[in-house]
Amino acid sequence: MGAILNQALGGNQKKSEGGGRSTTQSNTPSQNTGLAAIHLDRTISNAFSLQIEFTSWRKEGSFELVTYQGSTRKAGYRMYYRGGKPNALEMVRSSRYGTNAIQTYNQSLNLEDKRTHVLLWTRDRFGNMKVSVDGNELMAVTDQSFRDPFNGLSLINHGGDYIISKVAIKGAN
Repeated sequence: MGAILNQALGGNQKKSEGGGRSTTQSNTPSQNTGLAAIHLDRTISNAFSLQIEFTSWRKEGSFELVTYQGSTRKAGYRMYYRGGKPNALEMVRSSRYGTNAIQTYNQSLNLEDKRTHVLLWTRDRFGNMKVSVDGNELMAVTDQSFRDPFNGLSLINHGGDYIISKVAIKGAN
């Protein structure tokens, strides 16, 4: 996943040797929790387009896309995909005031067919966000909680079995 993010965002990211702002991917696997995460510390404008091409192999677990602000990666928007669940997609806002679901797609998405699927998440400068899967718009919501640029992108696997074949983000500097 690190190579894919590096290629999608310019192809010349280098690992930080400590100190200062990191502009690299970092892998954070955890055998105890079934969690695997990759982070890219890169400025992303407040208006962005994020496209992920992925294959899901089983319904267990979930996948999370995060546009975050701050070095702790806690504030920002989180998009959850839960294979085969009745609330397959959920967009969450996390801020210093707490975490709130701002939009949920309350139907099941059965993408565990070992085929490549395309998730497109867009946000304009007015806070209008849309999420589509394979060209079908599934969510549309407006949220203006975050007006500043984001500090990066995280991809987090919560015990699922996914292949990420492409990550493309427009609005990254």
